[in-house]
Amino acid sequence: MKNTKNIILIVIIALLLVALLFAAIFFEKKDRAEPVEGSGAAPTYEKNNPMSQILERDGKKYKFNEKIQTLLFMGIDDLGKVEASEVYTNDGHADFLMLAIMDTENETYSLLHINRDTMTDVKILGLGGRAAGIAQMQIAVSHAYGSGLEDSCRNTVDAVAGLLGGVEADNYLSMTMDGVAALNDELGGITLTVTDDFYDVPEFVKGEEITLTGDLALKYVRGRMQAADGTNINRMQRQRQYMELFIDALMYNMQDEDFAMRAFEKVSDYIVTDMSVEKISALAERISSYEYLGVHTIEGEAKLGDRYIEFFVDEELLDKQIVELFYIPA
Repeated sequence: MKNTKNIILIVIIALLLVALLFAAIFFEKKDRAEPVEGSGAAPTYEKNNPMSQILERDGKKYKFNEKIQTLLFMGIDDLGKVEASEVYTNDGHADFLMLAIMDTENETYSLLHINRDTMTDVKILGLGGRAAGIAQMQIAVSHAYGSGLEDSCRNTVDAVAGLLGGVEADNYLSMTMDGVAALNDELGGITLTVTDDFYDVPEFVKGEEITLTGDLALKYVRGRMQAADGTNINRMQRQRQYMELFIDALMYNMQDEDFAMRAFEKVSDYIVTDMSVEKISALAERISSYEYLGVHTIEGEAKLGDRYIEFFVDEELLDKQIVELFYIPA
């Protein structure tokens, strides 16, 4: 029988796998804006402090729920192991953003999926990482400012907090795309029957069985324009097919007591986080017993900007959502 430590590690890996798989599925490199240059004096980046606020909505008063704990997952569209950039910008965009919201009193948790194209205020970091201004841009670009390590993650945490009325993530965890291939291979690859022909991937032949290894897993779940009729419908079908088989493989591998440790070692070079191993273990142990309440999304409208897709949130609906997720009656 697995000991407690191994069970905790398995829960950690399961959380990372699910977060990373979502990151791979929603990652679209073609719609990435570039960082802009900062100029002039750095303005103050104002961020509300929800802890000290009393909100009044529809004649009722609300205060921040101090029993809430939050963890921001970031899927970074960069390949290879995490490395520090020598300049104030890097190539990694936070193309997947999901905030885990844990209610420690009611022992429940939910997830808030944030559209990477969301237009919001982002701090621009200049030479030496100093604040050089603020500009409205896709929230994914916030991670491109900084070295690509802790400072970039903090910049994304700040951008998310600004979007959510000052609700700042307690902790963060980012992972680059190459972690997907590493974890896929640690599972022994995923064997499936190809559902679409890909004109640029000769290994994918419709109706043929293949074991996805390396970056073939990413190509299979992310490919759209180069497969079938180029629609997202086909891609979504492949994503569901892969995810079901992925979960089956995960459950099978969990029977191996050493799997969790091997998997964690595989992804450690692709992760940046402000949490210690002990804190991750404690968090994973706690959330494994919580009731899952589902995924929330932020409503809004996507428009084609000058060069990129821009998503504008419905401010009124977002305000109500913030109160529902993070506040309680005063």
